[in-house]
Amino acid sequence: MADEIQKDAEFQDKNKRFKDNMGTLCEYQLAIENYEDLSGDKTKYPSDAAAFGCLYSIREHRKNDTWDIDKLLEESEKALILFDKLTDEIGKEHFDFSDDGYIEYKYDYEKIQKENENGG
Repeated sequence: MADEIQKDAEFQDKNKRFKDNMGTLCEYQLAIENYEDLSGDKTKYPSDAAAFGCLYSIREHRKNDTWDIDKLLEESEKALILFDKLTDEIGKEHFDFSDDGYIEYKYDYEKIQKENENGG
């Protein structure tokens, strides 16, 4: 009985860490997509395909229940590294990172306003 409780506690801990990682990965995804859409930068950075490919793979394996929690957690941690590298390649100065995991593209409202005023 104690072994089952221990295994359940370990699973719950890993599952929570996985879900936290996925939340952060969603933040990265949205921030990078906003950067691409709103800045007009369509550059294909070296880590772009790897980061988004890894996230897609995690989602597919999770949906199809083909990876156990250990593999999901391992891959989500790899994806976090890839997305961090991608934001380095783009430039961290384009993003706000909060302590609670929130990541946001720093939208340049003043620049956009000036462009709109000048007919751009």
